[in-house]
Amino acid sequence: MLAHAPRSAWSQTRIRRGLAPDTLVDDRFVVLRLLGRGGMSCVYKVADLQSGDLVALKLLAPERHNRWMSLSFQRQIMLREAEILAALSLPSVVRLRALQVRELPFYLALDYLDGMTLAHFIARGLPARSTALLLADRIAAMIEALHQHRPPLLHLDIKPANIVLLRCGGMRLIDFGTACWLTDTGAPAPGMGTPDYAAPEHQAHQRLDVRADIYALGRILEDLVGEATVPASHPLRQILARATAPLAWQRYPEVAEFRRALQDLRRRMAASARCSSPV
Repeated sequence: MLAHAPRSAWSQTRIRRGLAPDTLVDDRFVVLRLLGRGGMSCVYKVADLQSGDLVALKLLAPERHNRWMSLSFQRQIMLREAEILAALSLPSVVRLRALQVRELPFYLALDYLDGMTLAHFIARGLPARSTALLLADRIAAMIEALHQHRPPLLHLDIKPANIVLLRCGGMRLIDFGTACWLTDTGAPAPGMGTPDYAAPEHQAHQRLDVRADIYALGRILEDLVGEATVPASHPLRQILARATAPLAWQRYPEVAEFRRALQDLRRRMAASARCSSPV
C-alpha cells in the first residue's frame, strides 16, 4: 500500500532520514529504492504515475554540516541546476523531466539510467590499460562537448560517481549541481566539488576555466589505470602528470589536446602489441 505523505508532513529532517519504498511523492512519483546519497542530495528510483516510466528523483536534503542553508537558497540551487540541464541538448547529459520548487519536497525528475556508475565499474576491478584509455577518451569527449557549447559550460564535479555506464553501451554525465557557464573572464567557483577531483584553484575559490575540468579528467584516468601501477618510465606518466599539474597553466590547455595524447598512446600501444605478437 502506498504511504501517502501530505504536504504538511514534509520536512528536511524526513527527507534526510530517507524515503521508504512505496512512498508517494507529489501525488505522482512512487519511491522504489534509494539510488545514491551525496552531501547535499539523495536520488531515488521512482515510478512516474503520469508517464508510466521509471525516473530518477533528486531531492535536495542537506546533511548536518549544510543545515544552515535557507529554503530560499536551496530553491536557488535546484533552479540553477534545472536551468543548466534545460539549456543542454547533448546526448551525453542526463535529461530533465520535471522540476518542483514551490514547496517541500523540492525535486528534479530526471531520466532513469539503466547501468552502473564508473565508480562501481572500477570497484569490480581495473580494466585493461587499453580499455582504460578508451574509456578516458570517451569521458573526455563528453566534457569537450560541454566546453564547446555556446556558452561553454564547466562541470566542476567530474568523478567516477557522476559518470554512468549504460547497459546499452552509452555513457551519461550526471549531477550538474556545481556546473557553471564560462565567461570570457573565467567562471567563479560555485562550490567545492569533490576534494579528490577538484583542481587546486577550485579548492582555493579562484576563478576557473576548462583546465579545472581537465584536472578532474586526469584524476579519473589515474583511477582507471591504477596510478600506482604505472611505471615511472611509461609515457602514460607524462599524460597523468600534465593533466593533474598543480598549476592550471601547466596542464593541457583544452580537452582536445588531452584526448589527442590518449589516442596517440593507444595507437602506439596497439602497434607495440602487434609487433610483439608471434607470427
